[in-house]
Amino acid sequence: MKEEILAVLKEKKKYVSGQELGDLLGVSRTYIWKQVQILRKEGCDIVARPRRGYFLTYSPDSLRQGELKPLFKGELFKGPLYYFEKTNSTNVIARDLARRGTPEGTIVTAETQVKGKGRLSRRWLSPVGGIWLSFVIYPPVSPLQVPLFTFLTAVALVEALAEEGLETGIKWPNDVLYQGRKIAGILTEMGAEGERVSYLVIGVGINANISLLSLTPEVRQKASSLLTILGRPVDRPALAAAFLARFSHYYYLALEEGFDRIIKLWHRYEITLGRKVLLQQGDKKIEGIASGINDSGSLILTLPDGRQETYLAGEVTLL
Repeated sequence: MKEEILAVLKEKKKYVSGQELGDLLGVSRTYIWKQVQILRKEGCDIVARPRRGYFLTYSPDSLRQGELKPLFKGELFKGPLYYFEKTNSTNVIARDLARRGTPEGTIVTAETQVKGKGRLSRRWLSPVGGIWLSFVIYPPVSPLQVPLFTFLTAVALVEALAEEGLETGIKWPNDVLYQGRKIAGILTEMGAEGERVSYLVIGVGINANISLLSLTPEVRQKASSLLTILGRPVDRPALAAAFLARFSHYYYLALEEGFDRIIKLWHRYEITLGRKVLLQQGDKKIEGIASGINDSGSLILTLPDGRQETYLAGEVTLL
């Protein structure tokens, strides 16, 4: 309930009486007062005035429902939002919710993940200050089309980051880079029944307001953060909402028209094709020229002997 109160106060941007809040939410004024006290203890600055009500002057930069929901645009993300100070993995929680039939557009956010997941079962470092979120969708597509949703997500991320003044690029299949360093990643997981997808969980991690000192020395060599690049913190709820708005737009576009326009945008932002790359699949390493992608988003490599091979997955290093 406190999240709904916070969302109303953020949306109204004026004094709201306890009676009005109670009528909107179907609870008593006494209950509203108790929830306001909890919000204050969590860092919200809420002014109370007799005969005027409550006025929100400040709330912490968090990814909770009361911060995110008032910023949402589009039709997709109207389902529940589950917020955690700390969790093992937002993708795992979202996957469990999907299996239980949670509404499409359900979002899971966390301030930090202790077992954040990347592709190929790698651990994703998720310190406080980043944007760590996952969401559930139910697209009526075949499993062969699932990689294209990673492309769609990457396009939405690049365009949201452009609002912060950053010109970023997409490294196949799921990384967003700034000047060669990773600042965001995507993990897409699916459930399927036969030839149809039963659910998709899309996880996104953005190195937003984090110090590089919170990353391991190995990761610091390959990654950066928006705080480091811009020299200032970003508004995390606004950036997350901007990304989700773009995803919502492109999601419905893909369902209505197919992925042609999405792929054109992906080609505009990608930085992999035409480059010499090292593709790693487990212990197997393949060098070649990234020559293109096929209709399912698989990478086409031209090998040193001139042969072309297609790879559905793998870790790519730009050489």
